[in-house]
Amino acid sequence: MESLYRFHTTAIILNRQLQDAFTQISSEAIPDKGSSPHSSMSDIKITENGIIQQLQNLKIHKASGVDP
Repeated sequence: MESLYRFHTTAIILNRQLQDAFTQISSEAIPDKGSSPHSSMSDIKITENGIIQQLQNLKIHKASGVDP
């Protein structure tokens, strides 16, 4: 009986976490910060050739992360 209680409690906790992660937030909850001091970024063009080039340039034998 005790393990059934633990499973039920775990299910409730996981359900709450999922609800928090996937519940839509009202735009009223987001404060208006005004206009940005930064210029807008230009559109990014993604092409099949560009993706292939990036994949070919990957160094698969190096660890990921910031290079010094």
